[in-house]
Amino acid sequence: MIARAAAIVLALFLGLFAADAFHEGSSTVDTVTNVLLHVLPALAVLAILAVAWRRPILGAVLYFLLAVLSVALFRRRLSGLVFTTLPLVVIAGLFLWSALAGRGTVRGTGG
Repeated sequence: MIARAAAIVLALFLGLFAADAFHEGSSTVDTVTNVLLHVLPALAVLAILAVAWRRPILGAVLYFLLAVLSVALFRRRLSGLVFTTLPLVVIAGLFLWSALAGRGTVRGTGG
């Protein structure tokens, strides 16, 4: 539950950066392209969350791989590492902990 909430909060935080894509004098095509590029990280977090909801171990692995990608992209910017990579590693750990504790699997009710 905490891992899911953390992923949603991170996606909302990353989605805020899409507001930075609007520039005065830019064409519509440039603006749409910039918005899509800025919202892509939030969509990636949400796509992994959709997988992790039912398969938390796979979600943990995918969030960790996204964190590795984030390190590659932000290796020279401490703020990028702190605000993107660290939360991804924490979320990966939360999903892994949830799965290993037996709380992350969805079981049918049989009815």
